[in-house]
Amino acid sequence: MSTLQPAVHDLSPSDGRASQLPLVAIVLAGISIVLGCTVIWGFLALPLGIAAIVVGLLARSQARKIGVGTPQLAVVALILGPIGVALSILVVVLLLVIGPFLHSTVSQSTSPIQKSIQSDINQINKDEAQRLAQANLFQKYFQEDLTTFNDDLNKRLDQISAVGSQTNKDLSSLRDTTNAALLSLQSDLLSLHATTDNLSSSITGIQLTLQDLVKKINYLCAKDGSCP
Repeated sequence: MSTLQPAVHDLSPSDGRASQLPLVAIVLAGISIVLGCTVIWGFLALPLGIAAIVVGLLARSQARKIGVGTPQLAVVALILGPIGVALSILVVVLLLVIGPFLHSTVSQSTSPIQKSIQSDINQINKDEAQRLAQANLFQKYFQEDLTTFNDDLNKRLDQISAVGSQTNKDLSSLRDTTNAALLSLQSDLLSLHATTDNLSSSITGIQLTLQDLVKKINYLCAKDGSCP
């Protein structure tokens, strides 16, 4: 009785890649089904499902031709790939059929909210416009007050300048008058000093004259002997 020996094939690099094709097909089919169950990414399940079918067919063909890989996985991929394609088509159909209804429902449900938001925005804009008008009015009044204050300040500065000029004139006139009075007083003092000197000289002359007269009287009295 002969024993059957399994055929041993030398796997080339291309055969190694072929043995991985069923796994790739299974992964693509699984991703296609997962995406097909979603609404947002459901359209991506179509190309992935088609790719899973193509890779599954190629993997099964390679497994039958050169005897590498796992044909059962390729069959599973060929089953799951169409499911992903069907889910993708179903999602697209649902979006085309239910999308307008959902859009209308969402629009109707959000219309009061939009109106409320728009009303709030209009009220905010109105309040902002009123505040801006008040700020402009305040700025106008402030500018007018500032202009009035500057005018009053300039007038007072002019008055102070005029008073200072008049004060300088009065001080100059007072200084001139004082100098003139001092000069006159100095002249009077000099004249008085000269008069005092003259009077002192006159008094000294009178004293000398009186002394001479007393001497003469004493001499006459001593001569005549008639004086007590």
